[in-house]
Amino acid sequence: CNLSCKYCYEGQDKSCENMSFKTVEAVIQWIHIYMEKRKCTFLILRFHGGEPTINIDVVKYFVNKLNHEEGISVRYEMTTNGYHLTQEALTFLCENMTRLSISLDGLKKIHDQYRVSANGLGTFDEVLKCAKIINKYEDKLVIRMTLNAKDVELLYQSVKELVNNSFRNIIIVVNAFDENWKLESVEELELQCKRIRSTFINDEYNISLPIGTTCMNHGICLGGIDTFNILPNGELYPCPYAIEQEFCLGDVFGGIDQNNVDKILKISKMPLITCEGCGGYESCTSIRCKFFNKKITGEFDSPIALLCELHRRNMNFT
Repeated sequence: CNLSCKYCYEGQDKSCENMSFKTVEAVIQWIHIYMEKRKCTFLILRFHGGEPTINIDVVKYFVNKLNHEEGISVRYEMTTNGYHLTQEALTFLCENMTRLSISLDGLKKIHDQYRVSANGLGTFDEVLKCAKIINKYEDKLVIRMTLNAKDVELLYQSVKELVNNSFRNIIIVVNAFDENWKLESVEELELQCKRIRSTFINDEYNISLPIGTTCMNHGICLGGIDTFNILPNGELYPCPYAIEQEFCLGDVFGGIDQNNVDKILKISKMPLITCEGCGGYESCTSIRCKFFNKKITGEFDSPIALLCELHRRNMNFT
């Protein structure tokens, strides 16, 4: 990655691997085999990182190869920090990605506090410029805004800043790794969300709020069956929160070990005994995302207290 974001769940000691063209070819071949086996014709290919634009040539290679494949319809998506993108790269992404998610944390003073370059410098101005270019392409851009506990009182102002810059699709993600969330900050979050809903939530804006968004039943996670996280070396994992060797499903060169898939499914289907009887059980993130639970609490079957409180308020939101 070319940034050193202070809240990054991957930590600061990141590997510097780039996917090779040899691995790309193996990935494409594996996709064909798996989709044929599953009788699928539609594929979502999401470029993630680290920062995927660092390896833009591989992104281009994937797109150019898959666009010439018969019998497969591909939707391309990318999550990027929007930093140090050349005009050529930007043009390619805008013309080929169906959806581009850019991380922009609202107000400049908030963004520049957390999302800094390798030299510790703020990146807001450059990322904003990049986002405005992408925003000219209708319905491609999604602004992903990470919210920390100490900034919750500025949430409305942050959303207003984004709206004033003509951004219409905004996802606000609470940083569950932040240990500073207290009951008071969650109560303030609810007030901020109510103010945002009363001002901006209409047909013109698509703003996903931590509190005040419709609850939906999730079902079990099917990571390892219909979604996969592919590392630069070709290893396959069920999701970004399960990148540990014990959860490796196999790789694109040798295929998937079904025993590993069965082990992952067993974890995904694991009930949360402490949550049984809760009215929000079927629509709760902690019920669906066992690996996220483990990342935060250290246990698959231990719910994340912050998400429980947010979900309870979401269900009772008026």
